[in-house]
Amino acid sequence: ANSPLSALDQELLRRLYEAHLWSVTFASDALQSVCWDEAIRQYDATLIAFANLPLGSADLNELENRLAARHPLVRQVILDALADSLLLRTKQPDANQTYHAEWFQRVLNRCSSSPVRKAIRDARKWNDPGRMATFLEPSVGSTLSAADAYFLVKALEQAGEMADATMVLRQARAIHADSIWLNGRVLPDDKRRSTSVRQSAASDEVRGENAVALLFEARADMRSKNYAPSLEKFRWIFRTNLPDASLPDRAISGALVFWTELGRVYAPAAAEFDSLCDSARQIVLDSKQTEERRRLAFQTYVAANSATEQFDAAIALFSELVAASDPLSPQVVSLVQSHLSPDQFSQFEHRFPDGSRSFPKITSVRTTPAMGDERQQFVTLLTLIAMQQRIGKMSESHAIAADAARIWNDAQSQIEIDAALQGQVSLHIQQEIRKEE
Repeated sequence: ANSPLSALDQELLRRLYEAHLWSVTFASDALQSVCWDEAIRQYDATLIAFANLPLGSADLNELENRLAARHPLVRQVILDALADSLLLRTKQPDANQTYHAEWFQRVLNRCSSSPVRKAIRDARKWNDPGRMATFLEPSVGSTLSAADAYFLVKALEQAGEMADATMVLRQARAIHADSIWLNGRVLPDDKRRSTSVRQSAASDEVRGENAVALLFEARADMRSKNYAPSLEKFRWIFRTNLPDASLPDRAISGALVFWTELGRVYAPAAAEFDSLCDSARQIVLDSKQTEERRRLAFQTYVAANSATEQFDAAIALFSELVAASDPLSPQVVSLVQSHLSPDQFSQFEHRFPDGSRSFPKITSVRTTPAMGDERQQFVTLLTLIAMQQRIGKMSESHAIAADAARIWNDAQSQIEIDAALQGQVSLHIQQEIRKEE
């Protein structure tokens, strides 16, 4: 709000930053050249439209005059962006035909004077990552500015030196904890990072972190064989014996799979994982707990048993709930339905005959041009129910049938659904199918 820059200059910097993101995007094989081509395209379009630069011109004085009129900050960013664009072009076969050599060198000479940035430019220009090796020494790395560390990390990533890139990033974050350069997604393992990582194992050091971010950090620590910090992050995510509220349902299973992997190489992690399972089971069976806590505990227990490939324990717990006519049963049956035997499913149906269970409703059967009219959709469902029944997937066929009955609840439709549950498709339905074919 208090920037000394004009709105036009601010827009220029924003667009150069977007182009920069393409230039440092790390991809493999042909995708990398696609990213670089897009960066070059955005750099050129922005510098011509907003900075009015004579790109590729041999008139060096004109370039100097245009830059001299700019705000010092804008001038430096333009030069660095221009150098980035030029260096990306050196990877193209016709690079020497694109820009005048002296003009190219003048831009490089005027770029950021930081030794790190110079080493990065040399490494790119000569395709020699070894030119950045000096800055990997701890004594040197600890003196880097946050910006220099950021560019060094991205250059190492593009050179395929991921271990070095991760090391530099961790060192820099330990020093520049709140720098805007080092927050956010710097490397692939930084998905959804909201704040810098603190490497301490103390739980109060990681309080306030996003659970998804911590999960990725825990995984990264495992790969680096930093087992104790990894376990500390799992402890925090499940600090209440339930997943943190910021961890999406779809990530719970993944988190517990990662934890079991840690337990195979780190005994304390295995012991705490077993303790988590016991605690989750106790919460499920405690009727004094809230309905939501019990549901989440059951989901955690199922995911934990699935991660260890011991699903029988989850089925046994569900059977206890059904035997007690626990109202939680209809809410969690969908979590175990694919593992229920026909007898177990029948017991559930007997205890809860009103069908008030939490099977995912089939919304895809609504009329759409691609799927035909409503009758054609019903015929398709009947066929699917019969097929599932014939191959022994009774729980799936009953689930589909229950949803179909909610949508088509007239007497004739119910007769056809019941027939499909016997693995049969009536003659007139078969005729409709042949007619469609």
